Amino acid sequence: MKLIGITILGAILTLLRMVSGLLVSKFVAIYAGPSGVALVGQLQSFIAGINGLVTNQISQGVVRYSAENKDSENFQACIPFWRAAVFVIYISLGISIPLICIFSHQLSMWLFDTKDYFWIIIVAAISLPLNAVNSVLLATLNGIGENRKNITTAMISITVSSCVTFILLYAYQINGGLIAIAVNNAIAGFVVIYRVRKSLWFSFSYWFGETNKQNIRSMQKYLIMGVVGALTGPTAMVMVRNIISDNTSMFDVGLWQAVMRISDAYIAMITIGVGMYYFPKVASINNGNELLRLTSKVVVFVFILVVTGAISIFFLKDFIINLLFTSDFLKARDLFKPQLLADIFKVLSFVPASILLAKGYIKLNIAAEIIVNLFFVCSSLYLVRIYGVIGANYSYLLSYIGYFIFSYSFFFYHYKKSL
Repeated sequence: MKLIGITILGAILTLLRMVSGLLVSKFVAIYAGPSGVALVGQLQSFIAGINGLVTNQISQGVVRYSAENKDSENFQACIPFWRAAVFVIYISLGISIPLICIFSHQLSMWLFDTKDYFWIIIVAAISLPLNAVNSVLLATLNGIGENRKNITTAMISITVSSCVTFILLYAYQINGGLIAIAVNNAIAGFVVIYRVRKSLWFSFSYWFGETNKQNIRSMQKYLIMGVVGALTGPTAMVMVRNIISDNTSMFDVGLWQAVMRISDAYIAMITIGVGMYYFPKVASINNGNELLRLTSKVVVFVFILVVTGAISIFFLKDFIINLLFTSDFLKARDLFKPQLLADIFKVLSFVPASILLAKGYIKLNIAAEIIVNLFFVCSSLYLVRIYGVIGANYSYLLSYIGYFIFSYSFFFYHYKKSL
C-alpha cells in the first residue's frame, strides 16, 4: 500500500530529525539545563510562527493546486498558481522582514525576557527568503506526487543542517545552537534547489510572470491562514510558557517543553508521511463516497499508529527522558498521561481537518484556529493556577477533545455535501 510506504519514509525522516534534535537537546540540557531548553523552545516557536506567517500555509495552497492540475501538459495549468504563490510570498517578505528587524529588541524581550538576543531575531528574519524557497519547492514535489524525492531531499537537508548545527554548537555553545535553529530552513533551501534544478517544472518562466487576480486571491487566502496560524498556534505556545513561568518557574517551563518535544517528535513520525499521502489525494477528490473510503482507511491506520506510539512512550517515559535530556527532567514523568491522551485526539483530528485547507474552507479554518488556541491559553491561565504546570497539559487535552469533535462533525458535513 502506498500509504504505508510513504508513512514509513516519513517516519524515517522524522527519526533522522529526532536524532539530530536529540544531540542538540542533550547538549543544551547538559550545559544550560531546563532554562536553556525553554530558551530554545521559545525561539523554535518564533521560527515556526514567522515561517507560518510567510510561507507554510501558502505552501498548502501550492500542494492543493499542484495536485488538482498536475495532469495538464507540462504543468501548464499549475503555472498561474505557482506565479501567484511567488507574488504573494514576495509581498509578504517585503513587509515582514523589515518589521521583524525594526521590532527585534521588543520581540527578544517578549520571547526571552531580555533584549540581548535581538540579533538572533534579525538572523531569523534575513533567513526567511530561503525558508520560503525550501517550503514552496517541497510543497510542489508533494503536490505533483514526487513524494520519495520530497522525503529524500528533506533527509539530505537535515543531514547538512545538522553538520552545520554541531559545528556552531561546538564553536559558540548555546548561541551557536540558537543560530542553527534560525538558519536551518535556509540551509535546506539551498539543498532543495540543488535537488530539483533539472526538473521540468523548475523553470524561471514557470514561477515568475503574469497571472490573474483570481489566482492571487486564491493564494492570499492561504496567506491569511498563515497570518492567523502565526498569531495563534506558536503565539499560544509562547503565552502558555509565560503563564507557567509566571505561576511556577522556568524550571517547570523546561519540563513542560521537554514533554511537548517528545510528543511533537512521535506525532511527526505519523503525520508527515500520512499528510504527504492524504492531502494531495483529498485535494483532487470530488466524489463523496471515494472521499469517505479514503478517509476511513487513513483514520484506522493512523489510530493504530498513534495509540501504539502513545502507549509505548508512556511505559518508556523514564528511559526516554534520560536518553533525550538528563535526570533533572525526570519530574516531567507526571505530565505524560494528559499529554499523550491529547496527542491521540490531535492526530485523529489531523486527518478530517485536512479537508479544511484541501478544499479551501479558509474562513472556517481561521475560526477553528482562533477558538482552539484562545481556549488553550485561557484554560491554561486558569488550570495552571490550580494544578501547577500539569494544568497546561490538561488544557491541551481539553483543547484537542474539542477540536476532535469539530473536525469530525465538519468532515461528515462536507461528505454529505459531496454526495
